Amino acid sequence: MHSETDKIAESLRISQMAHYACAERYQLKHSLVGGSAVVLTTVTSALTFFDAKSVSPQLIYLIPLLGVLSAVLVAVQTFSRFLERYEAHRIAAVNYGTLQRRLSYGQVQDAKEILKEWEDVSSRSPVTPTKVRDISKRKMKGEG
Repeated sequence: MHSETDKIAESLRISQMAHYACAERYQLKHSLVGGSAVVLTTVTSALTFFDAKSVSPQLIYLIPLLGVLSAVLVAVQTFSRFLERYEAHRIAAVNYGTLQRRLSYGQVQDAKEILKEWEDVSSRSPVTPTKVRDISKRKMKGEG
């Protein structure tokens, strides 16, 4: 049977893993959207230097389309704030890990002390999707 301390430590570890998973997801989104925007903007800029008479008619219509698409990607990048979300989840994961280690190494007098700190960390942390928490829980139990 798990003690109350073991249950708390396990829940803290699951929260830590879920926040790290979210942080990785937002960092990947930032890289994919940002990298795509840079590539499209560069290609569009390079294509504007071609002489309109020397390129196929389809390419003439492709240049403005690529320009619009790159602008859309930049807007998505800006308004989605992937880096801010990444950082918020990374900080939450670090905070949950700190609590978990303090509990594991006996640096906490009783469970009530860690529960108060846990509540504080939780109130400052972004929400993790249920699916991500469930995956983290399965990984923790060795099922994933």
